[in-house]
Parts: sequence; C-alpha cells; structure tokens
Amino acid sequence: MGCSFGNHISFKDVALREDFGLSITSWIDAIADRIKEDGGEINLAYVCAEFAVDTKMPLYGGGLGILAGCTSQSFAYIIGELQKRGIKVNVFGIGLLYSHGYLNQYFTDGNDQMSLHERWNPFKTPNLADTGMKVDIPFQKGSIKAGVWRYDTQGITGGVFSIYLLDTNLPENPAEERGITARLYDAANHDVEFKQCSVLGFGAQQLLKKLSLLSGEKPLMIHANEGHSAALAIGIMAEMGGAEGMREYGITIVHQNHTVVSDEL
Repeated sequence: MGCSFGNHISFKDVALREDFGLSITSWIDAIADRIKEDGGEINLAYVCAEFAVDTKMPLYGGGLGILAGCTSQSFAYIIGELQKRGIKVNVFGIGLLYSHGYLNQYFTDGNDQMSLHERWNPFKTPNLADTGMKVDIPFQKGSIKAGVWRYDTQGITGGVFSIYLLDTNLPENPAEERGITARLYDAANHDVEFKQCSVLGFGAQQLLKKLSLLSGEKPLMIHANEGHSAALAIGIMAEMGGAEGMREYGITIVHQNHTVVSDEL
C-alpha cells in the first residue's frame, strides 16, 4: 500500500519492513526523528470519496473505501505512537456524508435483482457528530453550503484519526443541491457525480481554510486518494497562482491512482 504520511512516511506491507530488518517501533522512531528535524509538527489531509470505517455508515461501495478505512486505522495507530514521542500531529480525513449511502441489493420472489437505497440516521451513529461548522462552496454561478460532520477513528495506541464529512442536505440549499450528497455513485446521473466531485474538492479547500491550514504559516500535505477530489488541486492552484505559489505556501499535493487502465482497452 503506497499511502503517504506527509513527506516522512510511506506505508508498506509489514512483511516488507521486516524483510529490511526494520520493526514497526524502529520504523516509527525513524519517522519521528525526521519530523523533529523539520520542526516537530505534521499537518496532513487525506481526501477520499469513500471511507469504510463503520458498517453502520454506508459511505463506501468497494475497494477504494476499504483501502481508506484500513488507512484510517493505520493513521490512528501511528498518530498515537508519534504523540507519545512528542510530535504535534494534525492528520485527518475529508469525505462526503451520503445520507442514503450505497445501494442494497435483494431478490424478489421471481428471482429479479432489485436495488434499494435506504436512509440511515447519522445522529444515532457512534463516534459521529455534527460539528456545527458550515462551508460556502463555489458552485456554478453562485455557491452552496455544506455542513461538516466528524467521525473519530480510535486507534489501539490511543491516537484518533478524525474524518470530516461534507453534507449538502441543508435547508438553506435548493432541493436539487440538497440531494448532491444523497447517494454514493448514482450511476444513472452523471451530472450528480460531477457535482459530488466539485463539492468534495472545492468543499475540502474551503474546510482547510476554515481550519486555518491554507495560510502558509504551516507546511501542509494533501493526499488525494483517487481523482474524485481533483477540484481541490484546481482550486488551490488557482488561488495561489500555480505550483510556485503552492511551494511558497508550503503546500504539497500527492495524488494516488488505483487500477489504472490503458486507453486502448
């Protein structure tokens, strides 16, 4: 698994680390030493369209979400270990809160396969809370608002990896925009899919501003897991005058692809 942890960490299979004679403890020690050399603080945002962190939260449909869920647990583990070593850690995820989640499938008495989208209740989901924050997202000729929820992934080392989830189902939004984050992968509506990518990308940018992480005061690593959040890079580069401006602000964006397919197929 090739997920970056700032400029300092590249997750690898545990067996691979052991092949190099490096235990998890010594691996984290080495990471902590490098972070201390750079000021003793790490800021990282992990942006993904899916997160499989709880079966009660249908925010995933397959491998991408499973990977993000496993990575969330890894983050929580390492956050706890780094905090024990005196590192100031600000590492979190950003995604979307799908009010109807991914579809459930069932068979009728006539053996026809049917799909069903069931609404779930985020207010009754453990470790998930409405932060009360809202972000204004540039959208088409105006803007829409998104509420911000937070889910805390607890690590066995005492670390916590928080995931901020954007939700357009707000009364101040028009009915059509309220439904943008209703379903994960609405295959029948490519317009909604495009809007979801816009909300995830530009919404993440506005959230990072609200969290005071785009001011240039602290270096920031953004890990974009798959292309759904591409608008985040577009928005940041446009605001900061391109790659050179990003470097001046200490912002780095890492993009990770999965299952890359040749154009010839």
